[in-house]
This record gives sequence, C-alpha cells and structure tokens, in this order.
Amino acid sequence: MNNLSTLIYLLFDLAIPKSKFLNNHTSEIIYSNENDLCNQKINDFCKNNNEILEMLEKQNSKIIFSSFEDMKNFLKNNIGKKSSNKFLFELNEVIIFSFFSSSIVLKGLPIPITENEIIEALEK
Repeated sequence: MNNLSTLIYLLFDLAIPKSKFLNNHTSEIIYSNENDLCNQKINDFCKNNNEILEMLEKQNSKIIFSSFEDMKNFLKNNIGKKSSNKFLFELNEVIIFSFFSSSIVLKGLPIPITENEIIEALEK
C-alpha cells in the first residue's frame, strides 16, 4: 500500500469505527488490502483532494477530530455544502470499496469460500 498520511487513517477509522466483529481498525484493514484497483482509488482520491486534505490535516493538528460528524461539520463550515458533499461522497466511495474488497472483511462474511479463494478472485 502507499504511504498515506495519519489523517487518512483517522478518516478511515472515524468513518467505520472498530467493530466487535473484526479485530482490526478500518485503517489497518484498508492498509492491508493489496488490490491494485483499491490502491489506485486511494491514490487518485488523495491527489484529487489534496487541498482539502491539507486543510483537514492543519485543523486536525490543532484540534483532533473526535468523530466523523466533527470532520463533516468542519468541512461544511469551511468549504461549503456542495464541495463538502463531493469530498465526502468520494471519501465514502474509497472507504467502502477498499474496506469491502479486503480479504479480512470478506472472510468474515458467512460465505462458503476460503480466504485464499477470495484473494485469488480479487486478483483476477
């Protein structure tokens, strides 16, 4: 996986908090996902939203976001509703795709295939 900022990991963890059903934080699950399409989506998101991410990083260095809602409110107040919604849509898309294409998550689903079969299917 690419070298992501601490802020990206925080956003992933705030969007999908750690579950009692999984032993890992969302950021760990996404970071461990080696799917090329997943990595490309994350890289594109970071590149396309660099200015907003820098603004969030700066704010987070002053006052750490304690919830996804805090981050959303900060964005709405600082970049407007339309830009905020676009950023959040793209962030959610990356998180959902990366999280649910992870073999860690998929092997926890009640489907009768092995982790290796899941990994092989994702690589095709």
